[in-house]
Amino acid sequence: MLSLVVDTALDACQAVVGTPGTVLACERREPARGQAEAIVGMAEAALARAGAGFRDIERIAVVVGPGSFTGVRIGVAAARGIGLVTGCPVVGLSSLEALAASCPSDEAAARVRVAMVDARHEAVFARIFDEALQPLSDARHVRLAELAGDVPDDAVLIGSGAPLAAEIFAAAGRRAGPVMPLAAAEPDALVALALAADVDTSPPRPAYLKVPDAKPARSLVGPAP
Repeated sequence: MLSLVVDTALDACQAVVGTPGTVLACERREPARGQAEAIVGMAEAALARAGAGFRDIERIAVVVGPGSFTGVRIGVAAARGIGLVTGCPVVGLSSLEALAASCPSDEAAARVRVAMVDARHEAVFARIFDEALQPLSDARHVRLAELAGDVPDDAVLIGSGAPLAAEIFAAAGRRAGPVMPLAAAEPDALVALALAADVDTSPPRPAYLKVPDAKPARSLVGPAP
């Protein structure tokens, strides 16, 4: 099954084409800011490198967050648009599960994995997984000082929030395991999750864990009642 994965939710923007067990092509731009709008062109380029076109796709996946509000919206819109044109099913992937799945097996052996995306102000979007990628917590927006109490020693910290988490955990007397400050999930993890996703239970719907910091100008929303 030829799959296309669209990922504009985190700090790298990428379009990945793959089949079971194989990444055929990946177009990646980092940082993602200002690049997400080019995702359809990136998808076309990745397909061309894989010797395919949009008509050859059998499944489309999109990373639905948590992450950048703008990036998530652009990615979901692009994936839905491509799905509408091609008639392919579209599934949504969690950015946190994808980060956790990006941990190399030698790093993750018998270790808990904590996927975390920097949410600013010493807070993260985070979820805890066991070594088999089964969730041990809900995905949530949480301050790192609070999260430290829920994470066992020697856990693998993965994602843009990992370096600061290691510092704050150490200050709280917790011992972090390997620290992997990934800007986005690895292409092979994205393809594997895309192929495993259930169309009926993995909708391409944005996963927001907090309201956006930015608010529209008063002139755009009118006077308060």
